[in-house]
Amino acid sequence: MQLYSSYSCYSHSQWLVSPESMLLSPLEPFELFLLTITLASLALQLYVIWVIYHASPGSMRDYRPYLTRLTAWDAIFTAFIGIGLQPSVMFPLSGAIVRGLFATMGQQGAYIGLVAVFFAGAQVLTTQCDCLIFRLAVILRVEGFYKGLISKRGSLICRAIDISIGLAFSLPMYWCVDNGTVEVAVQLDPEHDLVKYPYLLALTDASAVRLFLDLTASSIWAYAGCLLAGFALLEAVCFAMGYTIVRVLRQNAHCFTARTYRMHMQLTVLVALQLASPVLYIVLPISMVCLYSVFYCQRLSLTAGQVGITAMALYATNNSLLTLCFVTPYRRYTMKKMRKIVLSLMGPTLRLCRGVIRTEHKPSLAVVTDASTIQIKFTNRSEETVGSSLGRCSMCSVSVVERRASALPAIPPSL
Repeated sequence: MQLYSSYSCYSHSQWLVSPESMLLSPLEPFELFLLTITLASLALQLYVIWVIYHASPGSMRDYRPYLTRLTAWDAIFTAFIGIGLQPSVMFPLSGAIVRGLFATMGQQGAYIGLVAVFFAGAQVLTTQCDCLIFRLAVILRVEGFYKGLISKRGSLICRAIDISIGLAFSLPMYWCVDNGTVEVAVQLDPEHDLVKYPYLLALTDASAVRLFLDLTASSIWAYAGCLLAGFALLEAVCFAMGYTIVRVLRQNAHCFTARTYRMHMQLTVLVALQLASPVLYIVLPISMVCLYSVFYCQRLSLTAGQVGITAMALYATNNSLLTLCFVTPYRRYTMKKMRKIVLSLMGPTLRLCRGVIRTEHKPSLAVVTDASTIQIKFTNRSEETVGSSLGRCSMCSVSVVERRASALPAIPPSL
């Protein structure tokens, strides 16, 4: 409380935003950027779910719920970060101000929102593990294992295990954060920080909804160690299953048709790449920033925090793009739809070009010189042409063909 009374002169009206009116306040540039990529990511993930149910072949009927659930958790994870929390990092301090929907529920809402983000992230990882277990059951051809996995009882057991792992990963975070009163009083240097980092003035507003980590507490480091160990163990198990699936596939390649073999391989590689995404988008950026701060004794900057938040928001987008690119039926379905959209947008131009071609019914015109003959030929005609193509008109589908003079009759002077 002494902090707020001592620095009340810094509390301008633009910082005094209550949780109820926070959604009506103007968005900062980074908040607007984060909201934009979040909405774009949600639109992409909804499209992926649509494609899964409309473009999956019959052989993927039992696998569709797994892909749908994975994409749905991706969407929930993205929404919790970009819309629910919408954090505004307060680096170099170890905290952030929450400006999203969870802030409307006050300080407890911010704690619940952070737990929800961790829970959704854990569900993404466990669902990827479920996908690999399903693929392993299909490849091994153990009928009892496969039927038990897709049965209602097996599905309920898998969901219970996933939820238990998610709660074990996320619930401790509720007791590892606070509103930052002590952290701000200890870490903030008013004479230098408020001048060098003017955005820290927001911390002088007592009504701001904040999330802070007490980095001096041993419990937070113990929880972080357990979190990293559990994540590494889950990743190792999943990559081991992926390696087993690929090895069994190659050994039994003669038992599958070329199309089935290719589909199994694509789906396995897809899940393996999605398992590598959290390392690339979450673990690696956070580790690099922390190591840089420790070894070079540099305080974290606002830019570093914003890059980390952006990477986490783009993590689920990467998973959806991988799904569309690596699964052949989904890629073909998407390309077909994109082609229709492009053709509909270019309709007037294409109709004009087709009209020009249809009005030209004259014989091919050849101009004979001493060395060669240049013939302009419309490709929609059935007449055969001898020679090599020199080019093609992208607007009218016209080929320019070179032929030797000996292969053409002379052109009458009347032409």
